[in-house]
Amino acid sequence: MTKEKGISTVIGAIIIVAVAVIFFGGVFAYQYLTLQKVPKITQSQTRNQPDNASSNISGSTLNKTSFNYPYPVAWQESGATFSLIGISMGNMTIEKGLPEIKKPNGGAYLPGEKAYILQLHLKISTTRAVDCLPLNIRRLINEEGNLLAPSVTQIWLPGCSAQANQTYSDVRVPFVISPAEKEVIFTTGTLPKNFYSVKILDGNNVKVEKL
Repeated sequence: MTKEKGISTVIGAIIIVAVAVIFFGGVFAYQYLTLQKVPKITQSQTRNQPDNASSNISGSTLNKTSFNYPYPVAWQESGATFSLIGISMGNMTIEKGLPEIKKPNGGAYLPGEKAYILQLHLKISTTRAVDCLPLNIRRLINEEGNLLAPSVTQIWLPGCSAQANQTYSDVRVPFVISPAEKEVIFTTGTLPKNFYSVKILDGNNVKVEKL
Protein backbone atom coordinates (compact mmCIF):
# COMPACT_ATOMS: atom_id res chain seq x y z
CA MET A 1 0.00 0.00 0.00
CA THR A 2 2.77 2.38 0.86
CA LYS A 3 4.58 1.52 -2.37
CA GLU A 4 1.50 2.24 -4.47
CA LYS A 5 1.04 5.57 -2.68
CA GLY A 6 4.62 6.56 -3.49
CA ILE A 7 4.13 5.73 -7.16
CA SER A 8 0.97 7.84 -7.24
CA THR A 9 2.82 10.77 -5.70
CA VAL A 10 5.58 10.57 -8.33
CA ILE A 11 3.05 10.35 -11.16
CA GLY A 12 1.20 13.36 -9.75
CA ALA A 13 4.40 15.39 -9.56
CA ILE A 14 5.26 14.50 -13.15
CA ILE A 15 1.80 15.60 -14.30
CA ILE A 16 2.13 18.92 -12.45
CA VAL A 17 5.56 19.58 -14.00
CA ALA A 18 4.25 18.71 -17.47
CA VAL A 19 1.28 21.07 -17.09
CA ALA A 20 3.58 23.85 -15.88
CA VAL A 21 5.92 23.37 -18.84
CA ILE A 22 3.01 23.45 -21.29
CA PHE A 23 1.52 26.56 -19.63
CA PHE A 24 4.70 28.64 -19.46
CA GLY A 25 5.81 27.45 -22.89
CA GLY A 26 2.52 28.71 -24.29
CA VAL A 27 2.96 32.09 -22.58
CA PHE A 28 6.48 32.54 -23.97
CA ALA A 29 5.35 31.48 -27.45
CA TYR A 30 2.50 34.02 -27.34
CA GLN A 31 4.82 36.83 -26.26
CA TYR A 32 7.33 35.96 -28.99
CA LEU A 33 4.70 35.93 -31.74
CA THR A 34 3.20 39.18 -30.44
CA LEU A 35 6.56 40.97 -30.48
CA GLN A 36 7.22 39.79 -34.03
CA LYS A 37 4.05 41.58 -35.16
CA VAL A 38 5.12 44.97 -33.75
CA PRO A 39 6.24 47.20 -36.68
CA LYS A 40 9.74 48.66 -36.64
CA ILE A 41 10.02 52.38 -35.84
CA THR A 42 12.00 54.37 -38.40
CA GLN A 43 13.57 57.77 -37.82
CA SER A 44 12.41 60.67 -39.94
CA GLN A 45 14.49 63.59 -41.12
CA THR A 46 13.36 67.20 -41.08
CA ARG A 47 14.21 69.58 -43.88
CA ASN A 48 15.61 73.04 -43.42
CA GLN A 49 13.44 76.12 -43.69
CA PRO A 50 12.61 76.80 -47.37
CA ASP A 51 14.11 79.64 -49.38
CA ASN A 52 12.59 83.12 -49.23
CA ALA A 53 11.56 82.59 -45.63
CA SER A 54 11.28 85.57 -43.30
CA SER A 55 13.79 85.46 -40.48
CA ASN A 56 13.98 87.67 -37.41
CA ILE A 57 17.44 89.25 -37.32
CA SER A 58 18.41 91.80 -34.68
CA GLY A 59 14.80 92.71 -33.89
CA SER A 60 13.91 93.19 -37.55
CA THR A 61 12.08 91.00 -40.01
CA LEU A 62 14.24 90.60 -43.09
CA ASN A 63 13.30 88.64 -46.18
CA LYS A 64 16.00 85.99 -46.58
CA THR A 65 16.93 83.82 -49.55
CA SER A 66 19.17 80.83 -48.82
CA PHE A 67 21.45 79.14 -51.33
CA ASN A 68 22.36 75.46 -51.54
CA TYR A 69 25.64 73.96 -52.70
CA PRO A 70 27.13 74.69 -55.19
CA TYR A 71 26.96 78.25 -53.90
CA PRO A 72 26.63 81.12 -56.40
CA VAL A 73 29.75 82.83 -55.03
CA ALA A 74 32.77 81.13 -53.47
CA TRP A 75 36.42 82.09 -53.28
CA GLN A 76 39.59 81.20 -51.43
CA GLU A 77 41.72 83.63 -49.52
CA SER A 78 44.34 83.32 -46.77
CA GLY A 79 43.88 79.58 -46.37
CA ALA A 80 40.09 79.75 -46.07
CA THR A 81 37.08 79.24 -48.33
CA PHE A 82 34.39 81.94 -48.32
CA SER A 83 30.92 80.94 -49.58
CA LEU A 84 27.78 83.03 -50.07
CA ILE A 85 25.04 80.97 -48.39
CA GLY A 86 22.26 83.56 -48.38
CA ILE A 87 21.05 87.14 -48.82
CA SER A 88 18.60 88.99 -46.59
CA MET A 89 17.02 92.34 -47.27
CA GLY A 90 14.64 94.79 -45.62
CA ASN A 91 14.27 97.41 -42.90
CA MET A 92 16.54 96.79 -39.94
CA THR A 93 15.88 98.44 -36.60
CA ILE A 94 19.14 99.62 -35.05
CA GLU A 95 19.49 98.35 -31.50
CA LYS A 96 21.78 99.49 -28.74
CA GLY A 97 24.83 97.29 -28.39
CA LEU A 98 24.94 96.23 -32.03
CA PRO A 99 27.90 97.21 -34.22
CA GLU A 100 27.26 100.66 -35.63
CA ILE A 101 25.66 100.84 -39.08
CA LYS A 102 27.17 103.69 -41.08
CA LYS A 103 24.99 106.16 -42.96
CA PRO A 104 25.77 106.65 -46.67
CA ASN A 105 26.49 110.36 -46.09
CA GLY A 106 28.55 109.92 -42.94
CA GLY A 107 27.85 109.29 -39.30
CA ALA A 108 26.03 106.29 -37.89
CA TYR A 109 22.43 105.33 -37.27
CA LEU A 110 21.21 105.81 -33.71
CA PRO A 111 19.39 103.09 -31.73
CA GLY A 112 15.73 103.02 -32.76
CA GLU A 113 16.38 104.30 -36.27
CA LYS A 114 15.76 102.10 -39.29
CA ALA A 115 18.09 101.34 -42.17
CA TYR A 116 17.19 99.52 -45.36
CA ILE A 117 19.93 96.96 -45.86
CA LEU A 118 21.04 94.17 -48.14
CA GLN A 119 22.94 91.65 -46.07
CA LEU A 120 25.30 88.97 -47.37
CA HIS A 121 25.44 85.75 -45.33
CA LEU A 122 28.80 83.99 -45.56
CA LYS A 123 30.16 80.63 -44.49
CA ILE A 124 33.91 80.58 -43.84
CA SER A 125 35.79 77.26 -43.72
CA THR A 126 39.47 77.02 -42.83
CA THR A 127 41.81 74.22 -43.89
CA ARG A 128 44.84 75.34 -41.90
CA ALA A 129 45.68 77.73 -39.12
CA VAL A 130 46.10 81.25 -40.49
CA ASP A 131 47.42 84.49 -39.08
CA CYS A 132 44.34 86.57 -39.94
CA LEU A 133 41.23 86.22 -42.08
CA PRO A 134 40.50 89.39 -44.06
CA LEU A 135 37.14 90.34 -45.49
CA ASN A 136 37.67 92.42 -48.60
CA ILE A 137 34.12 92.49 -49.98
CA ARG A 138 33.39 95.86 -51.55
CA ARG A 139 30.39 97.29 -53.38
CA LEU A 140 30.81 98.94 -56.79
CA ILE A 141 29.01 102.30 -56.61
CA ASN A 142 29.69 103.99 -59.98
CA GLU A 143 31.08 103.53 -63.47
CA GLU A 144 34.43 105.00 -62.41
CA GLY A 145 35.07 101.85 -60.42
CA ASN A 146 34.81 103.38 -56.95
CA LEU A 147 34.25 100.81 -54.24
CA LEU A 148 32.41 101.07 -50.94
CA ALA A 149 33.18 99.07 -47.80
CA PRO A 150 30.38 97.32 -45.87
CA SER A 151 28.08 99.63 -43.90
CA VAL A 152 29.20 98.46 -40.51
CA THR A 153 32.04 99.58 -38.28
CA GLN A 154 32.78 96.05 -37.06
CA ILE A 155 32.08 92.67 -38.64
CA TRP A 156 32.32 89.55 -36.52
CA LEU A 157 35.00 87.30 -37.96
CA PRO A 158 37.31 84.71 -36.49
CA GLY A 159 39.93 87.36 -37.26
CA CYS A 160 43.41 86.50 -36.07
CA SER A 161 42.26 83.59 -33.88
CA ALA A 162 40.99 81.31 -36.64
CA GLN A 163 41.87 77.66 -36.14
CA ALA A 164 42.47 74.92 -38.69
CA ASN A 165 39.57 72.84 -40.01
CA GLN A 166 36.89 75.11 -38.58
CA THR A 167 33.63 76.36 -40.10
CA TYR A 168 32.26 79.78 -39.16
CA SER A 169 28.67 79.91 -40.37
CA ASP A 170 26.40 82.87 -41.06
CA VAL A 171 28.89 85.73 -40.93
CA ARG A 172 26.75 88.74 -41.92
CA VAL A 173 27.98 91.59 -44.09
CA PRO A 174 25.45 94.46 -44.43
CA PHE A 175 25.25 97.22 -47.02
CA VAL A 176 22.80 100.13 -46.70
CA ILE A 177 20.91 100.49 -49.97
CA SER A 178 17.88 102.35 -51.29
CA PRO A 179 14.60 100.38 -51.33
CA ALA A 180 14.28 101.43 -54.99
CA GLU A 181 17.55 99.78 -56.07
CA LYS A 182 17.20 96.80 -58.39
CA GLU A 183 20.84 95.72 -58.64
CA VAL A 184 23.87 95.68 -56.36
CA ILE A 185 27.33 94.81 -57.73
CA PHE A 186 30.10 93.69 -55.41
CA THR A 187 33.59 92.24 -55.59
CA THR A 188 35.37 89.85 -53.25
CA GLY A 189 38.59 91.86 -53.45
CA THR A 190 40.73 88.92 -54.52
CA LEU A 191 43.03 89.01 -57.54
CA PRO A 192 42.02 88.85 -60.29
CA LYS A 193 38.99 90.86 -59.21
CA ASN A 194 35.70 89.05 -59.77
CA PHE A 195 32.47 91.04 -59.80
CA TYR A 196 29.04 89.67 -58.97
CA SER A 197 25.59 91.10 -59.58
CA VAL A 198 22.72 90.77 -57.10
CA LYS A 199 19.53 91.50 -59.01
CA ILE A 200 16.49 92.32 -56.89
CA LEU A 201 13.37 90.85 -58.49
CA ASP A 202 9.69 91.19 -57.70
CA GLY A 203 8.74 90.05 -54.22
CA ASN A 204 12.27 90.77 -52.96
CA ASN A 205 13.57 87.62 -54.63
CA VAL A 206 17.21 87.83 -55.68
CA LYS A 207 19.32 86.45 -58.50
CA VAL A 208 23.12 86.29 -58.23
CA GLU A 209 25.27 86.26 -61.37
CA LYS A 210 28.98 86.48 -62.06
CA LEU A 211 29.83 89.38 -64.39
